[in-house]
Amino acid sequence: VHFSVDGYQVIISDYKESQDPVNSLFDFVKRDPENQPYGYFQNLELMKGFPAVPNQGFYAYSMDDFVVMSSNQQLCERIVADYKLGNTLIKNESKTNLVFGQLPINVSERYCGKNQPFSRSVYKGLIFQTSLPGGEPSEETPEENNEKVDSYKMGGEIHDFNAFSGAGNIIAVTRSGLVKYYRNGEKKWERNLGGEPVGKIELSKLTIGDHWLITTKNGIHLLNSEGGSPAGFPAVVADRQLACNAVGYTWKGKSGILAANSNGEILVFDQKGKRTAVIQTNLSSVEQPVDVWVSNKKLYYGIRDSQTFKMIDADKKKEFRSFSLPATSYSFKGSNELNLFCVKQNELIRIDQKGSRNPINGYQGFVIQDQLLISNQLLIALNSGNTIKVLDEKGQLKNTLKTEAKQIDDISLNFLNSGKTVLGIVDGLENDVYLYSLNGQMIGKGAYEGSQKTMVTEQSPGKYILTTIVDDFVVQYTVN
Repeated sequence: VHFSVDGYQVIISDYKESQDPVNSLFDFVKRDPENQPYGYFQNLELMKGFPAVPNQGFYAYSMDDFVVMSSNQQLCERIVADYKLGNTLIKNESKTNLVFGQLPINVSERYCGKNQPFSRSVYKGLIFQTSLPGGEPSEETPEENNEKVDSYKMGGEIHDFNAFSGAGNIIAVTRSGLVKYYRNGEKKWERNLGGEPVGKIELSKLTIGDHWLITTKNGIHLLNSEGGSPAGFPAVVADRQLACNAVGYTWKGKSGILAANSNGEILVFDQKGKRTAVIQTNLSSVEQPVDVWVSNKKLYYGIRDSQTFKMIDADKKKEFRSFSLPATSYSFKGSNELNLFCVKQNELIRIDQKGSRNPINGYQGFVIQDQLLISNQLLIALNSGNTIKVLDEKGQLKNTLKTEAKQIDDISLNFLNSGKTVLGIVDGLENDVYLYSLNGQMIGKGAYEGSQKTMVTEQSPGKYILTTIVDDFVVQYTVN
């Protein structure tokens, strides 16, 4: 199939079994395949007029049993994403009629456009042509619920992403450490971190300005919106691998960064990337980021494994208090203290920073999935099977809802500018995501293709942007 989009030519072709065209093109130009999901070829003309300028080259992407080729890389990636999302011709009746319409189906050549459409077939040395009257193609009837889909190819398995302030604004990192940053749908920069990322991408508000904080096993990276790093970063950690993402904080006009390594030590850095302290805790299997909070006008750090929590005096760099934990816990920072939550047997347990436990009955089989702080009020999402309960930090039930998801892998609580809270739910069995309001009402058409994680932002009243992952694409749906 040969067509054009926005002035760029595109070829989509099938190929013979076991003859991948991208590898065949590398063989033809006598180059080794590169470690990326596509090929780029210059000074090679596949057919008359393609590419339009041979020395400017074209890109070739494999797509299951097909290959997509164009001089525009983003267009190739968009076509591959539409294919993976199921946005194909067969789902659009008006476009299917435009292509096939009253013309024969099994032909050697087909032309569809505003000029005279025709098809040609070859039989026993003769060419048979069927032509239709020309004219502008009829306009498509707009769908009642026209929801837009945008996709951004990351070029590898996605580790994490963060979506912010409107459509097309994304930062994402792959498991190999490649970071890509998009603003208003356009890729502004990319950076290879040179290590495997751990934990989440965090937006850290430091005295030197807001920076994206991304942690790898061997270093801490600060990146601004232009892709630059302040002097001293990345802060390299060579002795022990980092176990989870680092966190930034600002206290009394000074900023710092905390990280926990595989030896259970808290590493303290200043905002110039200099390591200023190493605090021993003797904990093992630390998997949660270090907590940092202020209580009674003093700064504290918190670190925990599945069995023990330790509260560290930040000024003295020494243990202030420790206590045992009944199960893997999640932390919540209030106005003047830190609380921990866990589920043990049929109880949701709240533990304050002194180690006092407050059990709340009635949650047998439930697990904690997410929590969200809104105006100093905590919302906690728990699930069991396809039942989700949302409650506050006192255990008071806010709502119960049942979802169509067959296997809940992740729940996100998203607080929007309008004051609404939207739940994003990932069905790990079907690779679908669902959106619900806090009262249990489904938002949008139902299931959207996606996996791993969801983030929801608000574009305008009643219109949401759902961001999730499909294969190696970050995908954004505009949901009405």
